[in-house]
Amino acid sequence: VDLQAMRGELEAARVGQQDAQGESNLLREKLEEAAQREKELDRLREEIEICRQREAFLAAEKVSLVRERADAFERASALDSELQGVVERLKNAQTEGVGLKDQLGALRDENERSHALLQREKERWREVFEERQEAERLL
Repeated sequence: VDLQAMRGELEAARVGQQDAQGESNLLREKLEEAAQREKELDRLREEIEICRQREAFLAAEKVSLVRERADAFERASALDSELQGVVERLKNAQTEGVGLKDQLGALRDENERSHALLQREKERWREVFEERQEAERLL
């Protein structure tokens, strides 16, 4: 009976060892899966860090672009003001040009009148000169 009990115990021990070996294999597989998951988590952490760095870079870039846009707006505003001044000076010059054109027209008219008066005066003096010559010739 002892032998049979020992055989039973031995069989039970062998089954227990097989169960333990199976459990050990199962635990090893779970450890390998856990190691794979840990590697995947590390990779994801690295990706998250890269994304955070890119996000920080893009935020800084956005701030820079906003500043550049504000500077460009200020320059555009200054150029617009300058352009308004140029337009105003151009209008004034145009108005002054019209006034000068009117003055030139008036001076031309006056010059023509003076020229006509001078021609009449020359004609009168020529007639006086001719009358004087005729009078001297008769004397």
